[in-house]
Amino acid sequence: RVGQLQRAKLEEVSRSEEKYRGLFDNSLAGILKFKIDDWTILDSNAAVRAMLGCTTQEELQECLLRLPEPARDSIFASLTRNGIVEQYEIRTSRRSGETIHILFSARTVVCDGSAQAVVLDVTERNRQIEKIKEQRALLDHAQDAILVIDSQGRVTYWNSGAELMYGWTKDEADGRQLNGLLYSSATGNC
Repeated sequence: RVGQLQRAKLEEVSRSEEKYRGLFDNSLAGILKFKIDDWTILDSNAAVRAMLGCTTQEELQECLLRLPEPARDSIFASLTRNGIVEQYEIRTSRRSGETIHILFSARTVVCDGSAQAVVLDVTERNRQIEKIKEQRALLDHAQDAILVIDSQGRVTYWNSGAELMYGWTKDEADGRQLNGLLYSSATGNC
């Protein structure tokens, strides 16, 4: 009877380990486990290796050690002081030398001096944000009034030309109903 209970427990642990391993290996996010004191990689999934252009754990170790020293120092300090680091953005490079931006979050594993980290590639997101900023700057320099409203008629964008034409600043117009901005002073002035 005791042997059956032990076998049942071992099977349960084995199923749990399989389930965890499947989540770890098949995650689209990069996941790794590393020693906090020297950044030695203990485990990693295929997503983090692909993100950094690595095929082996050794190549990934090289990439991890190439993270900028101030970033590693800050992560180490946060992990040792608070046990967690959340969404720390790092400019680094793939193994090929191509620059990428990653978002690094980690939590310590108290029993063994390691940390488990989730790493996301935010390079494309950053490119899109930069492109939007450039487009916004171009629109702000346009002489014409350019404005954008949402489906409820609220202003979501108001350029400098609109400020000059209608007299409302960007901050005053943001989130207000367009009709209220355009026709507020016109009522009663027949």
